[in-house]
Amino acid sequence: EDRGHAVASPSGYRRWMGCSDSLNLERKLKNKGLIPEYEESSPAAAEGTRLHEVAEKVLTGEILICPSEVMPYVSYCRETTPEGAEVFIEKRVPLFYSPDEGGTVDYAWRKDDVLSLTDLKSGRIKIDPVFNYQMLIYAMGLVTPAIKEIHMTIFQYDEPFVWSISIQEANELCHVIKNAAHKALDKNNNDLTASDDACRFCACRAYCS
Repeated sequence: EDRGHAVASPSGYRRWMGCSDSLNLERKLKNKGLIPEYEESSPAAAEGTRLHEVAEKVLTGEILICPSEVMPYVSYCRETTPEGAEVFIEKRVPLFYSPDEGGTVDYAWRKDDVLSLTDLKSGRIKIDPVFNYQMLIYAMGLVTPAIKEIHMTIFQYDEPFVWSISIQEANELCHVIKNAAHKALDKNNNDLTASDDACRFCACRAYCS
């Protein structure tokens, strides 16, 4: 609750990239009181938050004995982090397309020309790391001029699933993301486009023709 959410949130990229006016429609419906300003957390989301908090406390040393439920994730983070790397745990980073807003990186390390991120997922639906723009958006908040490679890992089902790209590829993808974000944040935009990805978790579905 303290972190808040960006308007064009990284986690919702499929929605606002696929249907650029969905953010405007949601704002209008909230102003009319037709959909709630804030959604209550589901049991699954609450459990995910709890696991992230436990893992953070273990990785920062606040908890010395690692609970079994986060041990595979914690072990992976520790074992894959090279000696001397700069480490980030639950790090708030700016969004490159909206610098005044931010998102939170679960775990990351940066050394020489490599940046590596690991995102803990506790849900049952498999999350593919390849072309996962949420992770890429977070990664760009930690990129420095020295970075040449970005490794992005979804840690789910106690296993790592990795997407690795060059900084050139990342910049090309981010150009597309930035244009889509700016279009979605344009209050004069009225381009509603239905798709499975855009509509699946959209709060406007009950009111959108």
